[in-house]
Amino acid sequence: MKVSRKALLDALTVLKPGVSNKEWIEHSTHFIFINDFIFTTDGMINISVPFTVGFTGAVQADKLFAVINKMTGVDIDFEVAQNELLLKCGRTRAGIKIDPDIKLLFLKTEGLKRITLPSDFAEAAEFCSFSVANKAESLILSCVYAKDDYIVSCDNYRLTKKTLSEPMESPVILPAVYTLLLAKYKPVEYAIDIAWIHFFCCDDVVVSCRRVNEVYPDVDKFFQIEGATIKIPSKLLIGIEKAEILASVDDQKHKFITLTFSQGKVTCKGEEAVGWIEESYKMDYTGEELVLKIQPHHFMEILRHLDTVVLGESALLFSGADFKHVISLMG
Repeated sequence: MKVSRKALLDALTVLKPGVSNKEWIEHSTHFIFINDFIFTTDGMINISVPFTVGFTGAVQADKLFAVINKMTGVDIDFEVAQNELLLKCGRTRAGIKIDPDIKLLFLKTEGLKRITLPSDFAEAAEFCSFSVANKAESLILSCVYAKDDYIVSCDNYRLTKKTLSEPMESPVILPAVYTLLLAKYKPVEYAIDIAWIHFFCCDDVVVSCRRVNEVYPDVDKFFQIEGATIKIPSKLLIGIEKAEILASVDDQKHKFITLTFSQGKVTCKGEEAVGWIEESYKMDYTGEELVLKIQPHHFMEILRHLDTVVLGESALLFSGADFKHVISLMG
């Protein structure tokens, strides 16, 4: 069978995020071809695209992608012979082992009720993802929660709430590790079955995430904070950008710097093994010294939307037109 090399390479590129580095389950390191579809899965996320190849089997993903990427012809001829996928493109011929015994089920979505997503769902979910907990600490708090007309996240220290352009018809608990992927693929609809949440994206791409069968805690009351409103220095963004140069990095590869509020000023500081950098700005603050550990990239996104903070007895509240962000002062 003959297919366009570019079209196939584009399809495999879309599927690569579903490929595991290690084979946690059988064929999780493979591209899986089933006649009119190709899919990848690690047991927790499944990505599929429609693509007719005319055969069924699993092929080692990294090797197949590398071979096709190096080919230079316009079309690729496929043939399966003796458990080997034979490819011919221009002057190049190749053969890669194919396993015809597919034990993983292709996730079928026919018959499921497809619900339109708010147009800003993926963007809002990705925005909230920086306030989630580590999965090892709490499975449910490693997710973002979309309900009614908002998405919320919490790690027991920070909370973020983003208002959606339209309400969700059915609530969704989504592991935060998949929010960046969905922001890239721009889902327009979703469907829920007993085990999976299916997101229907542009170009007929379907991203399916394993459901988290836990109850998300009610965190709404923690956004009710009263206190003095303090103006944030306009140049604080510049200081955070500088501090990020020498930001520390945690086990999850997240960058962190510190913000210290003290009498009449706020200080941004980045410090790692090779050195440190800090910069201070005048600020109308008269309380006790506060030291906050923040992720610079996401905090800068918040500051681009506001210039004030509410200083409560136990937390700081940052409010914008369509979001709220809380940082606990209780340690």
